[in-house]
Amino acid sequence: MITEINNIIINRRIHSVNPYFLILYSNLAEPLRFFTVNGVFLMKYSILFVVDEGRVYQALDRLFADEPFELFFVADGSKALELLNHGEHPAVIVTDQQIPGMTGVEFLRLAKELSPESVRLMLAAYADINSVIEAINSSGIYRYILKPWNDLDLKQAVDDAVVYYSMAHENRKLTDEIAKKNFLLKEINDQLENKIAERTKALKDAYDENIVLTRELQARVIELEGRDRILRQLLTIHELEETLDIALEVICQVAALDWAAVYLPEENRSDFKRVAFYGRDSEDKSDLAVIGERVRQVFDSSEYLLGNENNFSMLLMPVIRNRKCLGVVIAARCWEYLENAINRDDMVKIEQFMAHIAIAVTDAQVDIDLSAWDESLDDILQNYFK
Repeated sequence: MITEINNIIINRRIHSVNPYFLILYSNLAEPLRFFTVNGVFLMKYSILFVVDEGRVYQALDRLFADEPFELFFVADGSKALELLNHGEHPAVIVTDQQIPGMTGVEFLRLAKELSPESVRLMLAAYADINSVIEAINSSGIYRYILKPWNDLDLKQAVDDAVVYYSMAHENRKLTDEIAKKNFLLKEINDQLENKIAERTKALKDAYDENIVLTRELQARVIELEGRDRILRQLLTIHELEETLDIALEVICQVAALDWAAVYLPEENRSDFKRVAFYGRDSEDKSDLAVIGERVRQVFDSSEYLLGNENNFSMLLMPVIRNRKCLGVVIAARCWEYLENAINRDDMVKIEQFMAHIAIAVTDAQVDIDLSAWDESLDDILQNYFK
C-alpha cells in the first residue's frame, strides 16, 4: 500500500521474510517485530529514503520492493525531519547528498538529534567525497555508498545497517539489565549487613550467589565494552591493522586467550600474511610451517579447525563475508590440563566478533579499490593534457 501525506511518499508494503532473513536474524536476543498473516511470517523494520523524486527514487523503490522492510520515501529534507519529529524512528536512514531544501550532510546532522538510534547511510558521487568526510565526522554515518552504486553492495549495506541497529539495541538492553542487577546486588548486600547476627548461614549462601553473579556481570561488562570499542572503531576511518588489533585485544580479553592473530591472503593468494597480532610472543614458538598449512586448510574449506600445537590449544576460524572467505583468525591458549583447552563456549565468545573483523577487512578492500581508481584517473588526466 502506497500513500502520500504532505508530499511524503510512504510505501507501507510489508513483504514476506525469505528463509535467508530468518536465518540471519534467528540468533538475535532482541527478536525482530515478526507477526503472521495467513500463516506467513512478516517483519516490520522501517527504512527511510530521502532522495529526489525521479530515477533515484524509482531505482531504490524497485531495488527494495521485495525486501522485508517498511519503506518511506521522502523527496525533501525538511519533510523528512518533520516525519522524524512526529515520532517515526526508522532503523536505517538513507539519504542522497543532493536533496531539495538542504544537503545530505545538513539533513543527517539534524536527523541525528531527532532519531539518534537510527543508523545513517549516505549516497554520494565521487565529487562529493569531501562532504562524505564531513558527514562521517559530524553526523556519525555508518557507511557511504558511491554513485552509481552496485545493487548487491547497496542491499548488503542496508542489511548490515539493520544488523548493526539490532546489535546496538541489544547492547543498550544488556547495559540496562546490568544496571538493574547491580542495583539488586547492592540491595541484597544492604539487607544482609543488617541481618548478619541472626542469619549467618543465609549470609554465606547469599555471598556465594553474589560472587557468581558478580563474575558473570564483570564478564558481560568486558564483552559490552569490547563490542562498543570495535563498533566505534568501525564508525570512523582507521587503518585496517589498527582496527584488527583492537578486535583481537577484545577477543583475547573476552575469551581469556594468550594470543590471537589475523592472516590474510597475499595478492597471488598462494601465501598468507599475518596482518595483526595481539598477546604474548609465545606464538613465535609454534611451528610456522604447520600454522601456514592449517591457515590454508581453513581458508580453502571455510570451516573451523581446533587442535593443539606445542602446548597451545589453537582455534582457526574463517573470516567470511557474503559467503566468501576473506582470511583466517587464529586464537590460542597455553594449556597443561584438559580443562584449559579452548572449548565450545570459547568458540561462541570468539565467533560473535568475526562479523566485525569481516566488515573491517571488506571496508579496507573498498578503500584500496578507491585509491587505485583515483590513481588511474590521475594518469588519464595527465595523458589527456600532455
